[in-house]
Amino acid sequence: MSIQKEEPGKGTAVYFRCSPMNGDDPVRQSFNAQLGELKPLAEKHGIENASIYVDSGGTGMHFYREGFQLLLSHVCSGFIGCILMTERTRMSCDVASAIQMEEALKEMGVEIVYARSACENEATADLGQAMGAYAHYLLGTVPDEDTP
Repeated sequence: MSIQKEEPGKGTAVYFRCSPMNGDDPVRQSFNAQLGELKPLAEKHGIENASIYVDSGGTGMHFYREGFQLLLSHVCSGFIGCILMTERTRMSCDVASAIQMEEALKEMGVEIVYARSACENEATADLGQAMGAYAHYLLGTVPDEDTP
């Protein structure tokens, strides 16, 4: 995916939601891990200056997080045209909510770029395969146009 050229006055945001991990400083480890994934992505697309929004240790089950709310405020004010994240689950652990928010942001003209796709996560890939199999099952139960 290529990032569109920024519109005048619209910048790029990098969003981090840092979940606790094992170790001495779990938030720092989570932040550094995400930064390690996003830095090469930003460099690849020539992004040198980006606004950084961080939520430390908060739940991903809702959008009422200080950093995310500030990001949304800046999007609504027209300051942000592109958001970089490591993956969709940084926005929300609830996939349906994340997709709804993603669609709302896209309708506002905001491009969202993930460092890795949802299918790179094994559980999500398994879910995707299961959904594909179910779709084939459903399509197999739909009568053909030629079938009386």
